[in-house]
Amino acid sequence: MNRQALAFLTMFSLVLILSVYYITLPNDTAVVQIEEGNKDQEGNKKEEEKKETKKTEGTEGTEKKEETENKETNNNQEKINAAKDDEINSNKETIANSKKTEEEKKEAINKVEKLEKDKKLVEELVEKCKAKGWETSIEIKEMLLKVNIHKIKKDTKIANEVIMYLSKETKNAYNIEVKFI
Repeated sequence: MNRQALAFLTMFSLVLILSVYYITLPNDTAVVQIEEGNKDQEGNKKEEEKKETKKTEGTEGTEKKEETENKETNNNQEKINAAKDDEINSNKETIANSKKTEEEKKEAINKVEKLEKDKKLVEELVEKCKAKGWETSIEIKEMLLKVNIHKIKKDTKIANEVIMYLSKETKNAYNIEVKFI
């Protein structure tokens, strides 16, 4: 056998083995992706400093801290919603533009419908997570559901619970990524 045929067979065998392995993976395996970055480290330092100063201030300090954290959670979700609204509006402008072709208009209509559907789903999921005791902000990008968990230290058990819960709620329609903020 020549080298090209041998290389082809080797690569084909590798691809075959990996595809069989991927197919046989159970569907309920949860993969947690915890992102660590400078923002998280800085946020943790700031939180620790706030905790130290709040201890001296008493109960008023903890109430202020909770209000600040609630505002941060709401701000994150509001930013995500604002970005979706901007995208919806730009697609609506495309629909209203008389210079656009019918295909472009149909594509824009489909995008608007999907974005509005995603926006409603996100609102429902945020409320359901809030009922479970998780302060979250959620964003859908294509087939990825990005979940930011607020007020909780990084914990893989909680991340797995969130992933499993949201997988059930969305009927495994999305890949779920969890980030602790």
